[in-house]
Amino acid sequence: MNNQQLPRTIQELDIDTKELSKRIRQLQNWKAVLSIFQSDNFTPEILIHYFMATFNEAGPHQYLTNSLYHMPKKFIEYYIPQFVYMVVKNGSQSMETFLESLSSLSIANYFKILWCLIAYSQDEKKYSKIYSKLESFQRRLEKEMINGALKMSNDEIEQNKDNPQFQEVLMKQCMEKEFRSHYMIAQDRFIIQMIQLSLTLKSIENENRKKYLVSQIQKGNNAIKRMTNMNRRLAYFRGIIIPFQRDNEYSEASNLMVNICEEGAACFNTKTRVPYRIVIETISIIEQQQKIDSTKVDENECDALNDSEDFIQMDVPNNLEEQMKQLTNEKQQDIIFNQLIKYDSQSSSFKDFDDLNQNLEGNQNQDMIKKRSSSWSDTENSQASVERQEKHSPQKSKDLEDSFSSTSSEHQISTLNIGVVEQNQQIQGIVQSPISQRSSVNYIQNKSNSTLNPWGEDWKDKINRIKQESKFKDFESLKIRVIMVKGGDDLRQELLIMQVIQKMHEIFRSTQLNLFLKPYEIIVVSENSGILEFVQNTVSMDGLKKYLAKQKLSLVQFYKQYFDSDYHQAQKNFVESLAGYSLLSYFLQIKDRHNGNILVDNQGHLIHIDFGFALSISPGNAGFETAPFKMTKDYLEIMDNKNSSMFEYFRRLMFSGFMEIRRYCASIFQIIEIMMEKSNFNCFKYFDFSEFKQRFMLNKTEIQCRQEIDKLIQMSMEDSRTKLYDQFQYLTNGIYH
Repeated sequence: MNNQQLPRTIQELDIDTKELSKRIRQLQNWKAVLSIFQSDNFTPEILIHYFMATFNEAGPHQYLTNSLYHMPKKFIEYYIPQFVYMVVKNGSQSMETFLESLSSLSIANYFKILWCLIAYSQDEKKYSKIYSKLESFQRRLEKEMINGALKMSNDEIEQNKDNPQFQEVLMKQCMEKEFRSHYMIAQDRFIIQMIQLSLTLKSIENENRKKYLVSQIQKGNNAIKRMTNMNRRLAYFRGIIIPFQRDNEYSEASNLMVNICEEGAACFNTKTRVPYRIVIETISIIEQQQKIDSTKVDENECDALNDSEDFIQMDVPNNLEEQMKQLTNEKQQDIIFNQLIKYDSQSSSFKDFDDLNQNLEGNQNQDMIKKRSSSWSDTENSQASVERQEKHSPQKSKDLEDSFSSTSSEHQISTLNIGVVEQNQQIQGIVQSPISQRSSVNYIQNKSNSTLNPWGEDWKDKINRIKQESKFKDFESLKIRVIMVKGGDDLRQELLIMQVIQKMHEIFRSTQLNLFLKPYEIIVVSENSGILEFVQNTVSMDGLKKYLAKQKLSLVQFYKQYFDSDYHQAQKNFVESLAGYSLLSYFLQIKDRHNGNILVDNQGHLIHIDFGFALSISPGNAGFETAPFKMTKDYLEIMDNKNSSMFEYFRRLMFSGFMEIRRYCASIFQIIEIMMEKSNFNCFKYFDFSEFKQRFMLNKTEIQCRQEIDKLIQMSMEDSRTKLYDQFQYLTNGIYH
């Protein structure tokens, strides 16, 4: 084969996928290609790269899709939006089969895939033939999820048809198929009601919204109790599945919402809708099932509920399982026979969510210049005091389970054998330190006795109190989550940017660099609705500035007075977060960086939110913000100005962080490149991928990169338009600067 190799370095990766596909076709010996795919150095990131490159090559594409079965679960869950997007925009039978298999393995997988499919396929409605195929795919996903209850093969069933014990187990699995179909309907209704509530709250008088929200929380909990009444033997009937990410490769996802807490609920006023915050308790479905299996369940015990108190008001009888068990043997055999005929969906979740989307679209605000104060702030006063305008916008189950469970430990980010990047010099300890030496050791305790405390009670204390009072406190998987529910808000672009933030965060952690980013979870439910993780212990810079104006304090004076003996740690936290978000802003061209979109947490970190303007667009497409990233006089003062050791620390972090992001840039390119194809996301309207890659300075030496980073810092300090944009936001929207 003349020792031909598939591209491995950045220089070789820096070609388009059509060219790479052409080179693969020219390879005469496919075994040599497989040897690369089967090597120890073959990582998930390399797999995705070749997967993209061979999309139109049936043989390689099929092989690489099958290789996904052996990738880490956490990796697969991370890339589900990309996998679904590929199916929607380009079609892929092998990828559809893979996603159907994921749905059969886990109901949580099914809902995550389904919601992404609903979100990304709305744009295809105008193409009836394509949309019809996607609806057919949605029905197959549903079919696989329902049929996933049946764990036995046809051969096993045939061989054991006279085995009473086997028939009893088979009966339970066939019955579970029926239960799954009921659960799916209840889950759909519950989620749609959660989203719809964001619009309903707008019609409630401001002073009555909190009371109304609490009443709906009570109805939501009643609905969960009613679902438990439907079946006390299946864990997922104890709550509502929300497909949150797992913490690590070996932990089971805590994604079954079993209770909504009244404490911590809050409404956030916007021009057209009312996003709201709720605190929820989640547990692992697997742990719940283990507890059910190990204890005696009183199947006759049912919670007495009035239909009017139920969030979803489903017409399903209590204790459905007990009623089915009373059937005659003849009837049971009929059930087995009918259920062995593979479940075929008779309904479409597309229809339910289409109805919801029409309601949401009817209320969606089209203004491009938006007013954003502390929309994610913890401080109730700041949330209530300022009105915010919305922004613009293979094998079947058993073998598949085995292949997933045999995956190796959580993967490290691949370097893709990048040769162009020269070895970094050893970064001094102040820039780089082991992860184990950080976080809890340097945590600044809440200054509850301070007269200056814009954050209020520490969310850690709130969460610990809720945990202690929870009836699920004995569950190892119990998590107290704080989430935002948004209806009428397109979160698809936000999810894309957050995936990049997550990847950069992983890079900094894996290379033990002290740069701070705060990824928060975003779950798209439809084209214009979703669920977001609430960023705890934060107040917007706008809200903080208003608070400090009353105290007649500057930002640096506040840091010194509030953090007191912890000031140096808070100052360090500020600098590490400033460097992290400055690099993010530079690479992704994040705009609209007024103080309503920047939070400050009670550790002193800056945290950026609201990424509606990125990559190629800016508010009004005016290009008003020209600085590479935001650098204000306040920021410099906290760093002791530019001739200080802290400013030098910032420079070192910027350079070392840049070099590591450049080193692992291929993993970031993948995320962008998949989602930009045939995309109508606003951020891709004027996007040029080649210009984007130039930001990583792949052809420059390390010395040249250091010089360029210093130039970016200098440009940001000297850019007068940053201040002008803040002044514009103050004059038009009252956002302090």
